[in-house]
Amino acid sequence: MVFVGERCFIFHRILLVAMGLWPYQKPFIWRIQAVFFFSTYCCTLFFQLLTFVTTACNTDCTLKRFSYFSIYFIHILSYCCFYFNSEIIKKTLEHMQFDWKLFKNSEAINVFEEYLFEAYIVLFSAFIFVLLTAISFVTLECRSMILDVIIPVNESRPRKIEMDFELFVDQEQYFVLYLVQEIVGMGIGAWSLLTTGTFLTTVMKHFCATYKIASYLIRNAVTVRTLHLPIAQRIQFMFRCICLSVQIHRRTLMLCNSMIISFNLWLSPICGLCVLVLSCVLFR
Repeated sequence: MVFVGERCFIFHRILLVAMGLWPYQKPFIWRIQAVFFFSTYCCTLFFQLLTFVTTACNTDCTLKRFSYFSIYFIHILSYCCFYFNSEIIKKTLEHMQFDWKLFKNSEAINVFEEYLFEAYIVLFSAFIFVLLTAISFVTLECRSMILDVIIPVNESRPRKIEMDFELFVDQEQYFVLYLVQEIVGMGIGAWSLLTTGTFLTTVMKHFCATYKIASYLIRNAVTVRTLHLPIAQRIQFMFRCICLSVQIHRRTLMLCNSMIISFNLWLSPICGLCVLVLSCVLFR
């Protein structure tokens, strides 16, 4: 039976490689992917910002544009969060693999199985949700084209995308260009959120598992069974359990603190922008 942690590792590797965030990638390929994704992010953001300059709108329209702009900026921050912290991502992956190997032939591996299976379910649920949302979004955006084919009328139905972009061409005539810009921009953004969010979920579940194992080791250091052991053997067993528990706790806490320090610069603005977006939606 394949350990669930290895399956999570494989899926996260696929997601991270696709986004150019895998820390073990070759530098040349990594740079090409980075140029592509940053170019896409910057172009989409620039075309969104142009709408504030080229066209006038009321309060409702401004709030709508600002909401989408903030959402897309969250996508960019989530990507930058991992791109500029590749070393801590690499360190985290090595930390997790070391823990799995350390407890591979012990009962503690069942604790990892329990917690990482939850992360595995979250990963698949998030992937299915993003996929279904993307299909629904594209279908809604193409509804005028679909209806023109299924139920044709004398005049073509008006074609307009949900997000506002300024490409300096007529949106009705070049609707496909606007649609591609929207789908590519939002698709890459959603994929970056899926990649970073599910990876952090797996890491947090791994930390929970290691702390639970550490508590088990402390609890089992003194049991009825150990009290029946010879004094020298009993002391040695208790000492080994306590030392291993402290070591696990210390390693996990150090990595957790390193991640908080590294990601705090990026995650704090994301939280603030999420509050802003929700406020704009509620105000509308």
